[in-house]
Amino acid sequence: MAKRKKLSIIQPSEKATAPTVITYAKAAHSGMSTNASTFPSPPISMSDFKKGIDAAEAAIVPEADRSENTDKALDKLIKDLRKMLETLATYVLFVADGDRYTASLSGFELNKEETTTHKPGEFKAKFMQPGANPGTAVVRIEERAGSAFFIVKLMVEGKWVMIDAFNTLLFTVEGLPSGESRLLVYGKKGTDTSPEVQLVVRAS
Repeated sequence: MAKRKKLSIIQPSEKATAPTVITYAKAAHSGMSTNASTFPSPPISMSDFKKGIDAAEAAIVPEADRSENTDKALDKLIKDLRKMLETLATYVLFVADGDRYTASLSGFELNKEETTTHKPGEFKAKFMQPGANPGTAVVRIEERAGSAFFIVKLMVEGKWVMIDAFNTLLFTVEGLPSGESRLLVYGKKGTDTSPEVQLVVRAS
């Protein structure tokens, strides 16, 4: 089966400069404001968010005018802006509820979408009983183990011949001779296959 990477928001790094944080915040403000119907009740209003952005931007002074006091003032405003971003990011993820497209409308930076594919694993197949009709037998798969569907083959004159495929865990195999038959069952997920399981079944 494929496990999709959990949706998350990437915030500016701790080493990011004040202009970088401000630019990031502007993108988030633009996205959430433009898509207000998608994000109708943010815990911080967009007007207050804009005030925080503007205050931080106004605190950036030319290099020649920088001092310990101006640096401290800017650091505090950037810290406050980061807190706003964290609060709003939590809200965006709540609204998106795992939907990447919805989260992308916020203007926040999202983690990359990746999948890790796992091949179908081992499973157990069990003959249950002869089917209701002649030449049929009921088979149960105890667990899917990552398989999307199951291939069933019948031993005919020393060779395995495919006779059916099922996407359910309980199914009726048809086209069997009367009495005992040997079946081979394996799962598939895309191009990947599970280990094979052989079992003996009995048809009426």
